[in-house]
Amino acid sequence: MHFVVECSKQAVLENRFPDVKDHGEKLAKCLKEDKVESAAKDWSAETCKRYITVGTSLDAPEVREAMVLYEAVFKRNSHLDSITMLRAVAQVCSTTADMVYVIHTLFMEQVVGIRPKASMPVQGKRIQGHCFRLDARLAIN
Repeated sequence: MHFVVECSKQAVLENRFPDVKDHGEKLAKCLKEDKVESAAKDWSAETCKRYITVGTSLDAPEVREAMVLYEAVFKRNSHLDSITMLRAVAQVCSTTADMVYVIHTLFMEQVVGIRPKASMPVQGKRIQGHCFRLDARLAIN
């Protein structure tokens, strides 16, 4: 995520596509222009915008530190491994302190087995993700 945020910032600094105001659209155009094949064909402006939003919320040093700890222990099995879960956490957290708190809470819940799996709605079905969002909001407030 940090890479996406840095690429977006660099596109603004280099004044690429000055007529485009939306950062997601600007990043998508830059990826296509730079012929970044793996991203350019699959990443729409909306996808880039989502990644920039999530990446910005993860960019604080305290948040990165919490994520590094979480990923060091659980690697690809962490509850926050998917972009969907990262987006959910970013949506419910309004401050860096909230984000760190939720990451630490999910980490501890996974360590002790309280929450063996965290997931989000799939194709409009109501599953555990709704409980996760509610839990996160209550934990913050």
